[in-house]
Amino acid sequence: MASDSLDHIFNSFKPTTKEDWLKAAKLELDGADPFQKLTQQNYGLTILPYYDKNDVSPNWFQLQAATTEFLGARAWHNMPLILVTNASESNKRALTELNSGADGICFNITNSNTDVYALLDKIEWPYCTINFLGRISVQFLTSLHNCVMERKFDVTTLTGCIFGDRSVENELEAAKLFESWSNFHPLGIELVDGKSPAEEIGSALARAVNQIDFLTDNGWSTKQALEAHAFQVPVGEDLFITIAKLKVLRMLWYNVSVKYDSQSNGNTFIHATSTPWIRKEYQPNSNLIKSTSAALSAILGGCDALTVVPEDADSAMMARVATNVSSILREESQLSRVADPTAGSYYLESLIDQLATQAWLSFQKKVNS
Repeated sequence: MASDSLDHIFNSFKPTTKEDWLKAAKLELDGADPFQKLTQQNYGLTILPYYDKNDVSPNWFQLQAATTEFLGARAWHNMPLILVTNASESNKRALTELNSGADGICFNITNSNTDVYALLDKIEWPYCTINFLGRISVQFLTSLHNCVMERKFDVTTLTGCIFGDRSVENELEAAKLFESWSNFHPLGIELVDGKSPAEEIGSALARAVNQIDFLTDNGWSTKQALEAHAFQVPVGEDLFITIAKLKVLRMLWYNVSVKYDSQSNGNTFIHATSTPWIRKEYQPNSNLIKSTSAALSAILGGCDALTVVPEDADSAMMARVATNVSSILREESQLSRVADPTAGSYYLESLIDQLATQAWLSFQKKVNS
């Protein structure tokens, strides 16, 4: 009844069209064409001043709802970064973080001889996610495997990744140790800042394809080779470009996966990282604002894990603030409740369509060169 009683009010507003907007915009611009005057270019992507459904590809991409009830439909793991210089001290910090709201830990290994047993002491890995990056050696990988075997964890329950600028050709035997770890990704690839997001994505995909070909040539199944991969993506200040970058990476990885295996679900694990942004003129809160914006874009783009690096890792207060950025976006902003909050945005879908085309061309050039 309430709805019916208001119908006459809502129906009294005439629908507006693109032509209506053009007329109003021309008046504001003293007769100039809004599309000529206001259209911009960013990383080779065309950004229009106005969008409607005609600007969207019919095959627009949408993030799928997560299957975990605890983390919500838009699920991501809050993973603080811990620089490992002393295994026992880093372990204490990790336990503190895990008991204070973190969903996992990202360990940055500075010494390839790090004591893995001391580092993971009392950490119940099946109930959190652990990523490793930095100086990852064959010795470290072997110790990690042996530690898990001795603690008798079910390896199919372990989640996480290993990132680093390493050669799979030199670590083939060590990588085989993780073949049965179906939810762990030992061959993570870091996106390196390039001239454009398209170049970053194209380079990462090309490297992944080279690794997959090498693995399958050396006895790995296609399914195992695909599942061994994950991506680490730096997220910056441009909210919309970052959202588009993460979505395009996931979309194009799906295209690559199904080319290798038509039965593949095309899933991948994306770990987003926000590094400190420090400008004296904007202190004392410049990094907090940047970190919140970057974290927001990573979440909306569909990251599976998020690391917000504090301005000063030695400051317990700043480390706590960095961890809380993700927690607040989940618990207070309720971003975890909707699988894909930006789905259907005409502007974003146009960016995604353009960026996907450019990134795929970049990928093809690198693979064929």
